[in-house]
Amino acid sequence: MEDLERFRGMIKERIGLGVHATYQGNIPYHVYNWFYYKEAFSRNLVLEVIKDFGLEKGIVLDPFCGSGTTLLACKELGISSIGFDIQPSAVNASNAKVLDYDVPEVRKILKDILSKDVKDAGISENSFAKKAFSEYSWRQLSFYMAEIDMLPSNLSPFFRLALTRAAIRASSCFRDGAVIKFGKRKQANVKRLFRMEAGRMLKGYRIFGKISKGGYCKAFFGSSLRMPLKSGTIDAVITSPPYVNQDDYLTAYAVENLMAGKNIAKDFMESKAYGPELKGLPVPEACLKYFSLILESLREIFRVCRRGAKVAIVMGNGHVEKRVVESDVIAALLAEKAGFSARGIYVLNRRFALVGRTRKAGVLRESLVLLEKG
Repeated sequence: MEDLERFRGMIKERIGLGVHATYQGNIPYHVYNWFYYKEAFSRNLVLEVIKDFGLEKGIVLDPFCGSGTTLLACKELGISSIGFDIQPSAVNASNAKVLDYDVPEVRKILKDILSKDVKDAGISENSFAKKAFSEYSWRQLSFYMAEIDMLPSNLSPFFRLALTRAAIRASSCFRDGAVIKFGKRKQANVKRLFRMEAGRMLKGYRIFGKISKGGYCKAFFGSSLRMPLKSGTIDAVITSPPYVNQDDYLTAYAVENLMAGKNIAKDFMESKAYGPELKGLPVPEACLKYFSLILESLREIFRVCRRGAKVAIVMGNGHVEKRVVESDVIAALLAEKAGFSARGIYVLNRRFALVGRTRKAGVLRESLVLLEKG
């Protein structure tokens, strides 16, 4: 398509930011590292984008907020932010990170919960839980989950995330890419793990609290396709949608979502008919549903943005049906169909597409697509 050549002409290299497009950049930073989320970008990428945008106040939106990096970076700078995600574990982790806590109060509640005798809450009928945990471990987890459910909403995300971290260590699961596999079930002391993880989180929170400037920040459980926001209220967007042909990442967080106590909101992944706007798009037919959803999300993002709002979207190219799919330039094209003006495409990383994990089948870009609402 002729239009794609125009967007390819916008491509520039910013490989120096590549490490910040991955979760690895969050590991050294307190609170940012509370929830391992392989698909996340890091704090420093958000700070760099906000600096480039010249943003000092207003409201930042992340409609695919994942582990809450955008929201937490905004809180660090004193900028308000709102996030949405379809994974309950991601929403809980995001809110756990951005809430304010009274450390002595949290310690007291933790002590009270741990002082109680674990009562038999029954064995879950959930087939995944039966494979992931021993009866001994699941009995403890179920008891503490019930205790956390009774806490107020300004405290429960912290304790639920601490228990989730304990559950990951207590489970027999391990990730092999986006696939969950099971080993021998463990007779884990969940009480000890829960105490340990909560203690580590509190230590990190006290350090982060010394540099954070505050601001309203909150994540909501819901889809980027229908956000309950007024039109023209958002000043900037920093986000990263799921990459093409990688919707199986939802299964990789089975333990985390089990502990969050909600089912995934599947709106974004539901099959939808694609319209004439995608006719002639140079991608395999298997990708048309994905790009239809991206277009619909971009239209919703356009609706909620004010005039002059700036948008940064991290997009990863894919390899589908023996073809490299240029998601970054296609996203720029679709953004203009949604009403935005494309301002640039900055390549953060280049990686080989691998077939069978070993055979190289092309080079994939991971890029930052910059847009503006005129």
